[in-house]
Amino acid sequence: MASGKGSSGAVGMALMVMTFLTVGGFLWWLTGRSEEYVMSISVQDVEVEEGEDLSSAAVVPVDVFGANPMGQADMLIQVNELTVQSLLDSEAFFVEVAGQPYMVKMSESLVADSVSIAMGESVSVIGRVYQMTDSVADSWVASGSLSEANKIVATFSESFLEALDVTSYTAPSGSN
Repeated sequence: MASGKGSSGAVGMALMVMTFLTVGGFLWWLTGRSEEYVMSISVQDVEVEEGEDLSSAAVVPVDVFGANPMGQADMLIQVNELTVQSLLDSEAFFVEVAGQPYMVKMSESLVADSVSIAMGESVSVIGRVYQMTDSVADSWVASGSLSEANKIVATFSESFLEALDVTSYTAPSGSN
């Protein structure tokens, strides 16, 4: 009986060490991948600022977009009939998508053009979907695009739509 306790302790210790090594290796791998992701966002932002033909944007219905926003991550898209639910500082806002709030971050060119959005407005947005990460939110705070107080609100989003163009319009009235 005594030998059984000793061998199970050794096996348990070996499993624990293997688990720590596996988790450590996984975290190291994730760190490398997140740096690549942040670098790819920076490269894509530079390409967009050089001028992109926005007329080539694929129109995505709101319900399709709401079902899987990251499904359009590699595409220039246009989503119409979005209602602005709330503002997040001066460069981001939430729209209603599939009954849930979804974050839209205005590009540097929209901010430079002094585009403003009001709560309750109906908008059409052309842009690209990106995954939200802590490093993205940190870069927004560092650049002054987002206040430190609103950083936590932004990081609750799994993804966001970076708007290259926002057009507001009056939605047709549903009542006669």
